[in-house]
Amino acid sequence: MADQGRPNARQSGQPHRRRQSNTSNRSNAGDTPSLNGNPLASSQNRYHGRRPRNQPSQQYQTHQLGPRPHGNHGSPVLSFRGQPRYRQNNYHTNNENNRPGTELSVAALQEFLDAGIDRIECTEDSRNAFIGQLASQSGLEKVRQLLETEYSTAYSILKPTFQFHCVRFLRILSNEAVLRALSLEQQIRTIYNVVYGFNGERAIPFFTRTVSCLTALQPNDDDQSGMDQDEWNEALRLATTVFLNILRMNQNAALQPGLQDIGRQLAKIANTDDMTPGGVLSLIHQDISNILSILTGGAEVPIGTQRFTKKDPSKRPRGPANEEIIDLPGRLSALGPRHDNDHELISDISILPTKDEIISDYRLEFLPTRRAYELASQHHQEGVRRLIDIQFRLLREDTSGQLRDAARFILQYWNELTAPVLTPRDWSVKRKLVRDLSPSPIRMYFGISIQRLHFEVKTGLEVAVEFDQSRAVRRFTAPKRHWWWRKSAELRESKSIVALIEKTGEDANVIFFIVAKRTVPSHSDQSNNDEGVAEGPVNDLSTHPERAMITLRLVTLTNPQDQAKLVGLAMKYSTTSKQPGLLMVEFPRIIYKSYEGILRCLKFIHENPTNLPFGKWLAPRLDNSAALEVQDINSPVPPPAYLSGATLDFSACFADPENANHTVPANSLTFSLTEGQDVMVKNLAERSPLDHGQAKALVSAFSHEISLTQGPPGCGKSYVGVKMVVGLLANKASLGLGPILCICYTNHALDQFLNELLKAGIKNIARIGSPSPISHIEALSFDTYKKAHQSKVRGLGHQITTTRTELNGIREQISEICSKLEAGSVVLVQGYLEEHFGGKLREIVDSPFPCLSIGPETENSVPRPLELWLEHIETAATPVEERSLDELFDSPAWSLAPVERLRLYQHWHQSAIDKLTQRLQYLTSDFDARKKVHTSLFLEGDKKCLEQVDILGITTVGLVNNHELIRTLPAKVIVCEEAGEVLESHILTALIPSVQHAILIGDHLQLRPKISSRLLSKEKGRDGGKYNLDESLFERLANAQYNVVHGNDDRTVGFPIGQLNIQRRMHPSIANLVRTTLYPELEDHKRTTLYPEVAGVKRRLFWLDHRNYEDPSDPSDPMESMSKTNKWEARMVVALVTYLARQGVYKAGQIAVLTPYVNQMRILMEMLENIIDYEINERDLEDLELDDDEAADGLRGNRPEVKQSKVLDRVRMATVDNFQGEEAEIIIVSLVRSNDRKECGFLRTPNRINVLLSRAKHGMYIIGDATTSMNVPMWHNVIELFEQGHNFGPKLQLHCTRHPEKKTFVGSPEDFESQCPEGGCAEKCGLRLRCGHSCEFKCHPKLLHDGVRCPKDCSRPRNCGHPCRRKCFETCGICPEMVYNVGLPCGHVAARMPCWQRDDPSRYLCQEMVMRIMSVCNHQVKVRCFRKTDPNVKCTEKCGATLPCGHPCLRSCSECRVSGTHGMCTKVCGLAYSTCQHDCKKTCHKGPCPPCGRPCEVRCKHGKCPNKCGEACFPCAEVCGWECEHQKEKCNMPCSVPCNKLPCDKRCEKLLPGCKHQCPSVCGEKCPPQKYCRECATPAILGRRIDYFMLLTYEEVDLDEDPVVFLGCGHYFTMSNLDDYFELEKYYSVNREIGRPRVLLGGEALRGCPDCRHPLRHIDRYNRVFKTVLLDELTKRFVARSTSQYADLMQKLRDMESKLEKQQQELIEKVRLASNETIGRKLITTYKQKSKHLWRLVQQFKNSVAKTEQPLAKVNALYASALAKQTKDDSDVNQSFDFDQSKIETGITYRADCLAAKAQCMVLWDWYTISMNRTITIALRNSLHDAVAGELNPAIKQVTDLRKDCQKVHLPGYEVEARIYHALFSILKIQNDKAKGITLDTEVEAGIRTKESNSLAECEVIARKFPGTAGRLHGAIGEAKKLVQNEIIYSHVTSAEENIVVAAMAARFSGAGDWYYCINGHPFTIGEGGMPMEEARCPECGQPVGGRNQMQVSGVRSVTELEESVG
Repeated sequence: MADQGRPNARQSGQPHRRRQSNTSNRSNAGDTPSLNGNPLASSQNRYHGRRPRNQPSQQYQTHQLGPRPHGNHGSPVLSFRGQPRYRQNNYHTNNENNRPGTELSVAALQEFLDAGIDRIECTEDSRNAFIGQLASQSGLEKVRQLLETEYSTAYSILKPTFQFHCVRFLRILSNEAVLRALSLEQQIRTIYNVVYGFNGERAIPFFTRTVSCLTALQPNDDDQSGMDQDEWNEALRLATTVFLNILRMNQNAALQPGLQDIGRQLAKIANTDDMTPGGVLSLIHQDISNILSILTGGAEVPIGTQRFTKKDPSKRPRGPANEEIIDLPGRLSALGPRHDNDHELISDISILPTKDEIISDYRLEFLPTRRAYELASQHHQEGVRRLIDIQFRLLREDTSGQLRDAARFILQYWNELTAPVLTPRDWSVKRKLVRDLSPSPIRMYFGISIQRLHFEVKTGLEVAVEFDQSRAVRRFTAPKRHWWWRKSAELRESKSIVALIEKTGEDANVIFFIVAKRTVPSHSDQSNNDEGVAEGPVNDLSTHPERAMITLRLVTLTNPQDQAKLVGLAMKYSTTSKQPGLLMVEFPRIIYKSYEGILRCLKFIHENPTNLPFGKWLAPRLDNSAALEVQDINSPVPPPAYLSGATLDFSACFADPENANHTVPANSLTFSLTEGQDVMVKNLAERSPLDHGQAKALVSAFSHEISLTQGPPGCGKSYVGVKMVVGLLANKASLGLGPILCICYTNHALDQFLNELLKAGIKNIARIGSPSPISHIEALSFDTYKKAHQSKVRGLGHQITTTRTELNGIREQISEICSKLEAGSVVLVQGYLEEHFGGKLREIVDSPFPCLSIGPETENSVPRPLELWLEHIETAATPVEERSLDELFDSPAWSLAPVERLRLYQHWHQSAIDKLTQRLQYLTSDFDARKKVHTSLFLEGDKKCLEQVDILGITTVGLVNNHELIRTLPAKVIVCEEAGEVLESHILTALIPSVQHAILIGDHLQLRPKISSRLLSKEKGRDGGKYNLDESLFERLANAQYNVVHGNDDRTVGFPIGQLNIQRRMHPSIANLVRTTLYPELEDHKRTTLYPEVAGVKRRLFWLDHRNYEDPSDPSDPMESMSKTNKWEARMVVALVTYLARQGVYKAGQIAVLTPYVNQMRILMEMLENIIDYEINERDLEDLELDDDEAADGLRGNRPEVKQSKVLDRVRMATVDNFQGEEAEIIIVSLVRSNDRKECGFLRTPNRINVLLSRAKHGMYIIGDATTSMNVPMWHNVIELFEQGHNFGPKLQLHCTRHPEKKTFVGSPEDFESQCPEGGCAEKCGLRLRCGHSCEFKCHPKLLHDGVRCPKDCSRPRNCGHPCRRKCFETCGICPEMVYNVGLPCGHVAARMPCWQRDDPSRYLCQEMVMRIMSVCNHQVKVRCFRKTDPNVKCTEKCGATLPCGHPCLRSCSECRVSGTHGMCTKVCGLAYSTCQHDCKKTCHKGPCPPCGRPCEVRCKHGKCPNKCGEACFPCAEVCGWECEHQKEKCNMPCSVPCNKLPCDKRCEKLLPGCKHQCPSVCGEKCPPQKYCRECATPAILGRRIDYFMLLTYEEVDLDEDPVVFLGCGHYFTMSNLDDYFELEKYYSVNREIGRPRVLLGGEALRGCPDCRHPLRHIDRYNRVFKTVLLDELTKRFVARSTSQYADLMQKLRDMESKLEKQQQELIEKVRLASNETIGRKLITTYKQKSKHLWRLVQQFKNSVAKTEQPLAKVNALYASALAKQTKDDSDVNQSFDFDQSKIETGITYRADCLAAKAQCMVLWDWYTISMNRTITIALRNSLHDAVAGELNPAIKQVTDLRKDCQKVHLPGYEVEARIYHALFSILKIQNDKAKGITLDTEVEAGIRTKESNSLAECEVIARKFPGTAGRLHGAIGEAKKLVQNEIIYSHVTSAEENIVVAAMAARFSGAGDWYYCINGHPFTIGEGGMPMEEARCPECGQPVGGRNQMQVSGVRSVTELEESVG
C-alpha cells in the first residue's frame, strides 16, 4: 500500500534518536473513532514549524533517509536538526526575525497560482510534479507567504486580493484529484502540516482572515461590493473543505479555541442564506456538518439536504431560549419520524437497524443527553421509563448504531467497494477507503452465492453462503490455509454478526445474520494439497483454494420481512446463477449476543416499570421534582426490607475455614438496625480483622437497600464483599433470603470473586456462563450442579417429548419448503401448477404439435413439457397488443407468443415463491411459539435446582440471556463486584423483581464500562461528556445529589457510600502516584513499608523514557489498526523480565507484564516463549529465603535444585483492562504508543491510568515515550512525580549485590546482554563456592550462585589412595580406577577389576568361559564362570528341528522350548531370480518371491540405470561412438542397440602416454596404463599367463598377431582367447538375403571375467555380446514386473467386488436421507469418483504394458530413428531390426486389456444397479443413466478389437474374456436405454441377444478345447448367458478358478528357473532340471510345452535355442 517504500526505521547504534514514522496519522480506531473522513487522514514526516535547536531563525534541514516513494528522488525530507522532543517550543510565526528576506511580488504570486492550477488540472504527471515542487522548501516558503498575507477584499495591485490569490490558493489545497492521489500523500501531509502550524499558529490567523473576507464579500442586493453568488458559494466551499481537512489531519486541532470559533463562524455565514439542496450548497452543508461534529465531539455523520432556514420557521424544532433544541423521536418530532424505526416508545423500536433507518441519513437520531437526567424538557418521558429509555437508546446507538453507520457507508460507496479489482492498487484504494471513512471496522467478502437454505431446531433458519477466499489466503498452501482459518478471528461462530447487502439501482436490501456454523477440517480430515479440490463442492472455509463456505442463521427467526428477503436472495444468487451484486459484510467489533439480551430486557422493564426495584433512587431527579420523603435525614436510603427487626450474627464471617481451631464466639459480632452504626463499626474494627474503613463499609452495606462500597486499589473491597456474603449466608435461614445473586461484567472477575467465596468455605455455589479456565471453578457450573441435584417434575417428561415431536414435525415441513425452493424454477412452477391449475398444466402437456408430443410417461420426463412450452415458438403466434395476465391465462397455452409465455411463466414462478414464503413464515412463527413452550418446560426443572443454591454466580450478559429462568427466583440480595466497570443498563436488567438489597462494590475512579463509540463517552468533551453512556450506575449514584425532606428538615444530600481508605497492596512510593492524583485521603497500611527492595534494580519505581516509534498497523485488517505494537518496547520488556527472573527471588506469578494492547501482549508472549532460563525449585526458594542463622543447620550442606524452564511460564501477561482487581509483586508496563502526534491511545483516561499505576506491590517499571503521554493531564502529573523522585530517565540503573560499587545502566535490550548477561553485572563472580573453588561464571545473584555446579576437577582424596577424577559438583562415589591380577574365590585370576570391587572379590563376576551341560536338553554350552550355576541360563545351541518348509529351525533351543513352538522359518529364501543375477533375500516364504529390490547393475559408458533391479531399464539412447583407426566410420547406433561396426583384429597403433611405446591392446579399445607396457612392465606382469590355449605368458605372446585385451577388473588376456570365451562368431552371422545384422534374443547369463567373474560391460569389442544378452534380460524383467502388477490390480478388483453391494446400500441410504437434491448429487458424484479411481489405475497399467513400452520395441524404435537420420535413400527409411513380433509378445498387453474391460464392466454395472433403485430421485437416476450411456459405446468397440487381436496371436483365454465382456456391455446398453425411456426395436434387440448367445456358445467350445487357459471362465460364461437370456441385473463375481490362475500367473515369472517359449512364442519358466516332469501346456495359448521325464514337446525352444535360430 501507500506506506511501502517510505523511510526506514532509525538506524542501529542510535537507540534514543527519533526514527522516521511510517505509521498513520489518523486517529487510532481502537482508542477513538476516526475523525478522518478523507483519504489524506494518515500522516508522515509531520512538519510542526518548531525552531531547531541553536537556530535563531526558522531553518529547515534536508537530508535523505532512504529511497523516496513513487520516484520523487529529488525532493528532500523535512526534519529538524537534533531537537529534543521534551523541550518547550518558543517559536512563533509572527516573529519578524523568522521570516526569510525574499518574497514573491503580487503579480508573481498570481502567476505562480495560475500556473499551479493549470498544472494540477492538466495531466497526472504535471500534477504530481507541481505538488512535489510545492512540498519542497522553496514551495513551502510560498505557502507560508500565502498564509501570512493580509488579503484585500477590494481590487488592488499592491496587495494580494482575496478573489485572485486566496481563492486560487484554496482551490489548489482542496483539489479533489490531488487529495485522492495515493502517490501524493506524503507531500500533501507536509503542505497541510505547514498550513496548520504548531498548535494552529498559522491556521488560526489565516482562516480568521478568510472568514472576515467571506463575510465582507457576502452577496447582498443592497451592497454591490459583494461577490457574485456563485463565486461566493464556491469560495465558501473551498474554505470549508480546506478547514475540514485541517481538522481531520490534526487530532488536537479540534481542541484549539481559535479553530472552534472559526468553525462556528463558518457555520453561521453558511446558514444565513437559504440554501436549496443540490450542487455546491450540498457539499458546503456536508462539510459544515462534519466540521461541527468534530468540534463539538460528534461523529462525522452523512447528512442529507434537509435544511432549517429562516424562511421556513415552522419546521424548526423549538425549545426554551436557554436550552438546546431537542428533536424528539417519532411522531413527537415537529418534523415527523426520521424513518420507519423512529418511535417514541422503545418497545416499538427494532434492536437491529432497518433498511429505512440505514438509508435515512438527513437527520440525526434522537439521543438523550446527560441533561435528560436533570431537565424535564430534554426528554418526553418521566420516572423509570425515562431512565430505561435513555439507557436503551444510548446502548443501541453504541451497538446497533455501529451496524447502521457501517451499512450506510457501504451503500454510499457501493460502486467504489464493489468495483472490479484489476490491479493490486485497486485493493489498496478500497482498503484506504474503508480505513478512512468507515465509522466502524468491517470485513467484506466478495463473490457471494447462496448454496442452500435449511432449518435446524436449535438455530432456526440457516443459509449456507459461499464466497471468495481473500487474496492473501488464495496464495497459501493447503496446510497453511487450514492453519490460518483455524486461528483467524474472522467469522467467529455464534459471535460474529454478518450482513448480506444488495444494492440494485436505488433499491437496497440488508439482512443481518449470526454465524451459526464455522467449519474448518480437523488435522485428521484436512487435505494437504489442492489436487481435485476445485472440482468438488465447497463445504467449509479452508479446503477449497479459491472459495469458502460459512453457515449463517437469521438474527430474528420470526421476522417475516427478513425471511421474504432471504428467500428472494437465495433464488437470485444461487450457486448456479453466478450473479454479482451481493456483498457479505462482517462487523468484528459488534457481538450481538453481548447486547441483544440487555436491550430486550430494557424493553420488558419499560413496559413494566413498577417491577424495577429501587425506582425511587434510580429514576432521574429532574429540576422540578418534589423532594423525597425519607425516614432518616442523615441516612436517606432505607435499609433492606428483609432486615426489619432482624439481628445478624457476623461471628462466622471471620472464622478460618481451613483452621477448625480458629473460631469467633457466637453472637460476639452482631448487626441490628436498632443499634447505632458507630457502635457497630467500633465493635467490628476492634474484634475482627477489619480496619475502621472496612468495618464502616460493611455496616453501611447492611444499612441501605442500595449500598455502595468504594475504595482505592488495594483497600480490600473484594475482601469486604466476601465477608458480606458470608455474613448473609450465616443468617440465611432466619432471613429467608433465597439464592444470593453474585454478578460481574466479565467471566474473569466472576471467577475471581467465586474463588474467594470458595476459600471462605462456601460450597453450595452454581455458576452460569462460558467455561472457566480454572478447573475448580468450572466444577461449579450449573450443568454439573443439575446432574448432582436432579429435581424432577411429574408429567414434565411427557410434555417435553410431545413438544419435541411437534418441533421436529415443523422442522421437516420447513425443510421440505427449502428443498422445493432449491429444486429449480421449472420444478417449482410444475408443482405450483399441479396444485392450483392442473387443467392448465394438462393443456401444456398435451402438445398440439406431433413433433413435440411426449413419449411414454416416465418419471424423469415430468418437467419437460414446461421446458418445451417455453422453448417452442410457433411462427404464427405473434401478439397484436399487450394483454393482461388474466387474458393470457384464459388463452390457449400453445397459442401464446414467446414474450407472453415468459410473462406468464414468471408470474407463476413468483406466485410459487410467494406461496412457499408465506407458508415458511407461518411455520417459523408456529415453531417459535412452540419452542418457547418447549424451553419453558425445561426451565421448571432448572428453577427448582437454582432455588437450592446459596450462591448463583453469573455475568450480567448471562443473566439477561437466562432472564426467563432467573427473574422468577426468590432472590432478595444481589451483589455486584467491580460495579464501577458495569454499564448502568446491565445493572438495571439484573435487578429482578424479588431483589430487596443491592450491594454494589467498586471504584468509579478505576476502569469505566467499555463502549464502542467514544462519542458517547464521558471522556468526549472538556466539561464531561454529552451522553455519558460509560458512566456506571455506581458512579452516577456516587455523584448524585438528592433533595430529601423529613418533617420540616429539607436538605440536599449525597448517596451514602461505604468508603475504604487504607491500602494494603502498594509500597508507599508507588501508592503516592495515585494518592497525589486521585485519592488524597488514601493511607498506607504499615505492612506496605516493610516490603523488600526489588532484587537487582537500584530503584523500585522507574520510568524508562525512550524515543522508539510504535510499529505501523496492518492496513489489510480493520481490527489490526485498533491494537498497536512496539517491538522495541517488547524486546526491552523481555530483557528486563528475564533479568528479574534470573535474580532467583520471585516465584511464578509474582512478576506481571501489563500493556494496553492485545497485539503487544501477543508479541511479548511469542518472544518469551522462546526464552529458556534456570529456575530454582519453589521449595528450595523458600529455604533460600531463610536468613543465615535459620539455614545454618541444613542448607549449607545442600545445593538447591536448579532446573530449566520457560520464562513465560513464570510471568503473568495481561492487558491493563483485564488486570483490574489483581496484583503482583513486580509490575512491568509497556505503554506501546510513541509517535509524533502525541497520541497515547487507551491510556489517556485517568481511570485506566489509575488501574495501571496501582497493581504493583514491591516495584513498578514503566517503559514508554513520556513525550507522547505528557499531554494528558494525569500523565503529566505522574511524570512530574517520577521526576521529583529521580525515578525518570532514559536508562535504568541496576544493582549488583556482589559488586555494589559497580554502576550498571541499561537503556536498550542490547545493554542487558553486555552489562548483565547472567543477572548480576559484567564482572566475574569470583566468590568462593561451597567446595572451596572460586566461581568462574559471570556475576550472578546470590541465590543462583548457591545453586552453581562447580565445573572444576574434584580435589577430595579417596580412602584407597586413588585420586577422584570426577567434576567437583559430582559426588565422588565408588572408585572406578582399575587394579590388576586379583585372585578370585572360584580359582581364576581377574586380569583387571575396578578398585571398589577389590575389597570384596566375591562381588566380582568372573568372566572366564567354562563348559556347562544343560539339564533339560543335554546340550553342552559355553558360559561365563559366574553363570555356571545360574538356573536362568538359557541354552544357546540351535534347535535344528525340521520345519514344514523343509528347512532346519534356526532359533535357539531355549527359545523353542520356552515357547513350545518353532515359530516361523527365519532362513533366507536364497532362490535365484530369473530376471537378474541376484537371489531373494526375504526370509522363507510361501508363494512367489517379490521383485528384486536391489539397485540395478545395468550401466554403460553414458551412465547407470536409476531403477531397482526388478524394474525394466530404460534403453540408453546415446550414440555408441565405438571407433578405431582401421575402419572409416564409428558406430552410430544408439548405445542400447547392437553395434553396426565390426570388431577390428589389428593391434592398436597409439603410443602410451609417458613411455611412448606402442599400445599392446587391440585396436578400438581403451589403452591400458603405462604399467602394462610390454617394454616397461615388471616381471610379475610379464610373467602372467594370458593365453590358456597355447599356455603363453604376456612376455611370450606376439602382440602384432594376437593383441591383448585389458579388462576393467585388472586382468588381461589375448584377443583370440576372449573371442573364443565369448563365442564371438555367434553374434556376427550375416543374413545373406537382407545383408544387415539381426537382433539376437539371447538366453544365457552375461559372462564375466574368466578369472574373477567380474561383470564386463565396457569392452567395445564385445558390445554386441553384452547388448544382446542385456536385451533379453530387460525383457524378462518387464514380463516379471508387469505380471506382479497385474496380480495386485486383480486383487484390488476382487476386493472391490466383495464390497460393492454394501457400498451401494450405504450410498442409497445417504441419498435418501439427504435434505435436498444438491447434497444427493454431490454424494453420487463422490461415489462415482471413488469407483473410477481403480478403473484409472487399470488404464494406467494398460498403457504401461503396451507393445511400444516393451524393451525390444523401444530398442527397435531407437534403431529405426537412428537409421532414418543416416540413410540417404528414402526407401530404406522404414527399415528396422529383423525380428518376429511373436517372439517377444508376452501376452501381458492383452491381459491388461482384459483387466481394463473387467474394471469398466464392474463400474458401469454398479452405477446401473444404483440407478434402478426407486428410492432415489428421478433426476439423480437420470444422471447415472447418462453416465453409463456415455461410456458404453467406446467400451464395446474396445472389447471387439481385443477379441480380434487375441485370435491372431493364439490367446484363447483372453479371446473368451473379450467375448464375455462384449456380451455384458451389449446387454447393459439395452437395459440402460430402456431405463432412459429410449424405445428399441424388438427385432433389433432379439438380434443382439441371439448374436451374443452364439458368441458365448463359441466361448464354451474354446473353454472345452483349452481347459488350461480358458476353462477357468466356465462360470463367467454361464452368468453371461443368463443375462443375455433374461433381463436381470448382472452381479460380477470372480470364480475360484480365476483366483487360482491369477495367483499362479504371479508366481510364474518371479522365481528361479529357465525360460522357454511355446510354439506360439509365449514365454514361461520351468524350475525342475530345465523341463517339466509331467505333461503341461502353455499358460497363455494352451499348446503343449512339456512331456514326461523332462522331455520337451516339438516346437518348444529354450531361449538359447531361440537365440541360435535368429542368429
